[in-house]
Amino acid sequence: MEYNSGRDILVISEYGRHVQNLINHALTIEEKEERQTFVEAIIRLMFQVNPGSHKHIEEVKEKLWKHAFRISGYKLDVDTPEGIEISQEAIEAKPEPVPYPGQVKKFRHYGGYLQTLMEKAIALEDKEKQKEFLDILGSYMKMAYRTWNKDHYANDELIKSDLKKLSMDTVNLEEVRLDLLNMKSDQNTSSRYNSKGKGKKSKKKNHNPKRRRK
Repeated sequence: MEYNSGRDILVISEYGRHVQNLINHALTIEEKEERQTFVEAIIRLMFQVNPGSHKHIEEVKEKLWKHAFRISGYKLDVDTPEGIEISQEAIEAKPEPVPYPGQVKKFRHYGGYLQTLMEKAIALEDKEKQKEFLDILGSYMKMAYRTWNKDHYANDELIKSDLKKLSMDTVNLEEVRLDLLNMKSDQNTSSRYNSKGKGKKSKKKNHNPKRRRK
C-alpha cells in the first residue's frame, strides 16, 4: 500500500494527484508533437476539474496553462496558445507589502484624517478660505470631543490648543469659530421638536361612556 507521506507533494492540490502524474508523464514524452497533443488534452481535463467562470474563458485558459507549467516545475517544452506567455518570475512574483505609515497620527480621537486636513489648510494661500477651512475643522473637533468625552466639558481653549499643536503654530487661530456644527445641530433639533407639535389636536378621553340602551 502506498501512503501519501511517501508520494510527491502536490504542487496545486485543487487538480488532484492524477493531473500532476499526467504532467510528469508528459515530461518523459520525447516526440514534441505527441507531447504537445498530450499536454493540450491535460489542459482540457484541468478545465473540467476546475472550469471557473465561462464569462472569462480566455482568462481561465491562461491560468490553466500557467498552472500546468508550474506543476511541471517549468520544465514543459510545449507551445502555448497565442497571447499566453509563461514566465516563472512573473507567475511566482509576490506583491510588494503595503507600507505602514511612518508617523504616528496625533490626536487620533478626532479621527485619522484630521492631520491630513490640517496640512491642506496650512497649504492654502487664500487667507479667507483658510479661515473657513479652520472654522469647519475646529467645529468638527469640538463636536467629536463632546461625542467621545461626554464626562468632560469641551471648552474652546482646549480645542484651540489642540488646533495650535496640529498646525504647529503656523496659522492664525484668534478668530476661529468652533460653533458652526453645533448651530446646525441645534437648529435641526428645534425644527424636529416644533414639527412634532404641529397638526396634532388633543383628544379628551370620555371616562363616563353612556350605557347602552337595553
